[in-house]
Amino acid sequence: FRDGDPPPDLALEYYRVLGATILGYQEARTKLGDYVARNPEDMDARLEYDRILTYRIASRAEGLADLKRMARDADSTHIRHRALASWREALPWEPVTGSSIPLYQEWLASHPDDVEIRKLMQKAQLTQASIDAATARMAGYKLLSEKKYAEAASQFQQALTLSPNDPDSLGGLGIAAQAQQHPDEARA
Repeated sequence: FRDGDPPPDLALEYYRVLGATILGYQEARTKLGDYVARNPEDMDARLEYDRILTYRIASRAEGLADLKRMARDADSTHIRHRALASWREALPWEPVTGSSIPLYQEWLASHPDDVEIRKLMQKAQLTQASIDAATARMAGYKLLSEKKYAEAASQFQQALTLSPNDPDSLGGLGIAAQAQQHPDEARA
């Protein structure tokens, strides 16, 4: 552009596209953020700015928070619908881990028939259960090494609750039972 910035009638579209690129994200975020700060009543610009924020994990929470607020509270039906669509669009970009479960639950509370988000939440729950089981199992083995057999057994039981029939947790539970002079439990 001749003066460095796009003309006002093209700016939102230009920064939306630029913000989706690796090299253009920061420029789009900065320029559009400055514009929004100077023009807080421009909800279209605010919406595009928040959409750009959702493109990167580091700024996604900030963008999602504002999109959710606009989807609830914006005066314009048009802005509410676009904010809702942008909020939904950003959810599959979240890492499918336990930290994303509250985001999925919040969406599903008002959109219970969204099959894709429900599947993402279920996958995140399974992933988190696997992580929690591994954490409990590792804690159990650490406690075994410290000769804290009852506490170790409790950790292995917790791991088995999350991941039934896990051979490492079953083995650890057997070692803990044997160390506590419970040979029948060790064999079971």
